Amino acid sequence: MSSAVTTWDKKSPDMEEMVRWRDAWLEDKPLNTTRSYKGITDRFIVFLAEGNEFINPMDAVNKYLMSRRKAGNKDSTIRKIKIGMRSFLSYLEREQRLPEGTARKLKVGTAKAAIKERTLDKTRRLKLSECAINPTLALILRTLYGTGMRISECLTIERATLKSPEEAAPDQSHGSCVVVGKGGVRRTIYTKACLIQELKDHGPKNHAHVFTTKTGTPLQYSTVHRWLKQTKEGARLADSGISPHWWRHAHASDSLRNKAPINVLSRTLGHQQLSTTALYLHAAETSTSASYLSDSE
Repeated sequence: MSSAVTTWDKKSPDMEEMVRWRDAWLEDKPLNTTRSYKGITDRFIVFLAEGNEFINPMDAVNKYLMSRRKAGNKDSTIRKIKIGMRSFLSYLEREQRLPEGTARKLKVGTAKAAIKERTLDKTRRLKLSECAINPTLALILRTLYGTGMRISECLTIERATLKSPEEAAPDQSHGSCVVVGKGGVRRTIYTKACLIQELKDHGPKNHAHVFTTKTGTPLQYSTVHRWLKQTKEGARLADSGISPHWWRHAHASDSLRNKAPINVLSRTLGHQQLSTTALYLHAAETSTSASYLSDSE
């Protein structure tokens, strides 16, 4: 990399330069990730543009986080901001615009408590499914729970990838579908044959994707968000904060509670690290490892 390239630890970048870096960083990310991270970094860039320029990037990030706390952001929101900013800093490291190790200085912390708080119990999950504002939303919610996929993956399921148990060899007890996860990585998810059949039967057969608009384009997250908001109001859960991602959390937590091997769940969810999947291991306060010991030992 030539010495003419701006490095943030030597010179505070101008806003146009920061936007170019941000756009390059987001170029290959999934749509929903791009939307979330762009919102985070847009606010950070505005913060810098208001005269809060710092040569030390970590000073800038920490002062920005402090400003968000003063603005009333909850701990869960601060953590999301940290995740987005850490990803951005890691990209700048790879581009040699920041010294190696800068991103690691931003400690994100564990999400274990947050995940536990954002997991649907069976009663609320079934109630929302029953109150779903239309059959498409009801099927989307069943798909999220039955497969553990992300909402962005669900809305881009291609009809051609749906396989019945007979087609989904070597697993003859479940059907399967292929989804595109983070970083454009494709993975096969096995699930109940009846759910695969529902997906096959849903919508116009000449549409490439399962969940589409009338014109055949994939449904947008904003549409599902609006439908779910109306459903929550009908179910008297309007203030619950429940989002589509909660069904993924419920799939993970319920699977582990029913003794699913953690490596199997990790593969289903598309996690690169088992430590990420382990965040779904919620121990009840009254649980004890002593109950797993044999009386003869």
